[in-house]
Amino acid sequence: MSPLEKQMSIAAFIDDLLTQVPELSALHRQHIEAHQGLVPAVFMADVTRVVMGLVKEPAGAEPVTRLLQLMERALESRDTGVRDLVKASLVEGLSVRTAAAAERWLANDDIITRP
Repeated sequence: MSPLEKQMSIAAFIDDLLTQVPELSALHRQHIEAHQGLVPAVFMADVTRVVMGLVKEPAGAEPVTRLLQLMERALESRDTGVRDLVKASLVEGLSVRTAAAAERWLANDDIITRP
């Protein structure tokens, strides 16, 4: 796959992300303005931070579910550019943050509410 094809497939993935999770549209606009264009890995790191905020809100479950369903499909994609983007940014970011959140939860920290 050529670099141009990778860029196009990543752009299509981001478009799908914004369609499936329109709650990320304002974040996307801010990202485009701040970086004078799309920097996929940086945008996905921003998405990770938003997801971590959403999981703490009762209303966040539905958009997080839509996002994770899309990420699952992306990880199963034949497109290595999209798979690598999701793995390197969102999955790794959530793994590190989730591990820290789990430690706080087990320590009974107020940041995470026990079920």
